[in-house]
Amino acid sequence: MDTHHNPNRNSSCWIKIDYDSLMSNIQQYAQNAELIDLSPPLFRHIWPYIEDDVLRAGIKGVISATTPVLLSAGNSFEKILKPCSRQSDKGYARTGIVPVISSISECLALSNLAQSLDQRMTFLVHVRSCDSDIPSGDWNLESICERVSTLPMIDLAGFYLRFVPQARLFGYFRRLLHSAEAVSQRMICPRSSTSEKQYGISHYSLWENLAIDDDAVGSFPLEIGCWAHPVRTGSDYHVFQADIGMLHGIPANFPVLIAGEPAKIVRVEADYCEFVVEKPLAGPFPAKALLTGGSAHQSVELREWRMEDLKNLLGHLDNCSIYLKKKSQLIEIIP
Repeated sequence: MDTHHNPNRNSSCWIKIDYDSLMSNIQQYAQNAELIDLSPPLFRHIWPYIEDDVLRAGIKGVISATTPVLLSAGNSFEKILKPCSRQSDKGYARTGIVPVISSISECLALSNLAQSLDQRMTFLVHVRSCDSDIPSGDWNLESICERVSTLPMIDLAGFYLRFVPQARLFGYFRRLLHSAEAVSQRMICPRSSTSEKQYGISHYSLWENLAIDDDAVGSFPLEIGCWAHPVRTGSDYHVFQADIGMLHGIPANFPVLIAGEPAKIVRVEADYCEFVVEKPLAGPFPAKALLTGGSAHQSVELREWRMEDLKNLLGHLDNCSIYLKKKSQLIEIIP
C-alpha cells in the first residue's frame, strides 16, 4: 500500500474511488438489499479497505463467482458462491460458503463431495426462469426439487434468482421448497425499485452501489482515466494514443477529456485506442485522459455514457491501478 497524489504513469489506466460517495450509496441500498454482489473487479480489490464499514452499513452477506473473494470476507458475512463457478473446487467446502447449484448433476457432485468430507453441506438452487419447465431435463427446476431430498449429506436452503419475480410466484416457489424438504424457504433475488421487505426474500445490490442502475439516486464515485500519448499533430489538431482497447472493455464510442479538452475517439483496437483533439496541446505528455468523473471530479458527464458500455468497461478493468480517496488520503491499491 502506497500513497500518491497522482496516478502511476507505469499503469495504462486507473480507477480513482471516492470512498465517501461509495459508502453513501451502499448505506442507502443496504436498507432493502442486505447482500452485495462483488462481481466487478474493483470491488474485489478494495474489499479489505471497505469491509468494516460495509458491515456497519447493514450488509449481511456477500456474493461472488470466485472462492478467494468470499474467503477474504470476514466470518460475520453470509457467503454465497454464484452459479457457473467451479463446484469441484473444495476450497469453499469447510468454510461455510453456500454454493448455487444449477442442475441435478451438480447436486450429485455436491452430494459426493459432502460425503467424501463427511460434512453436511447447504446449497441454493439457481432459478433461471419463472417457467419451471424451462429449461428441461437436467436443468429443470421441478426435477431438481424432486431429486434433492433423496441425495445424502446435502440440504436445500432456498432459491437464487437472477430476476425479480412477480409476487404471485413466491407462493409457487415456497411450495416447491416445501415439497423438496428444504431446510429453509429462502429466496435471493436482485434489488428492484419496488423491492420491499418480505418474509424469506433477500435482495442483493450490484451496479446500484456505483449509482449506474436504472433508478440511481446516488453519486457516481469513480474517476476512470488513462494516459494519452501524442502520436500525430497538425496546425489545428492533435492525435493521441492510449494503451487501452477492446480487451479492456472499451466501447466503440465514449466521452473523453484530454488535459481538460474534449476529444473524439477515432480508432479502437484490441489493446489501444486513438483520440483526436481539435487543437494542438502544449503538454507535458503523456496527458491525463479522463473517461469518467466521479463525485470528486465531475468534468466528464456520466449521462454521456451508455450505461451498458460503462458496466462492460468496469467488468473488464482488472489490472489497472486503483486509488481510494479517503478524506485527504489517496491510497494506491496494487491489484
